[in-house]
Amino acid sequence: LPRQGCSPPSTLADNMTRGNQRDVDRARAQARSAKHKKTSKEENKNRAKKHVESAEIMRQKGLLAAKKKEEEMKKKEIEEEKKKYNKFVRRTLADFYRREAPEKIEVGSDRINPKMLLLMTMMVARIRDVFEV
Repeated sequence: LPRQGCSPPSTLADNMTRGNQRDVDRARAQARSAKHKKTSKEENKNRAKKHVESAEIMRQKGLLAAKKKEEEMKKKEIEEEKKKYNKFVRRTLADFYRREAPEKIEVGSDRINPKMLLLMTMMVARIRDVFEV
């Protein structure tokens, strides 16, 4: 006698209803894994190579920038030396003219006193010695 309120005994066919759901679940799992796909080893290797290459490129750019900065500093130093040299020459000539010019240079004449020429040559030699030009 069957009991009241109880389900009838299950058969093998009733237990197999899950098969269709298994296929649906598999398709959903594949869609989820495609969405949250992990990278393959090859992709990781390619990414690592790309990082190394970009790091090398950045290193080269840094070296070029440092070299350019160093060249600019050298140019700046050369300009400073030229300014100092020119300033020194101007001061020396001014001192020379203040001391020697009134007596030695004849205003309005086309010739320079030989003593004056000798003094100017000595002054230029002194300037070259000081600045090693």
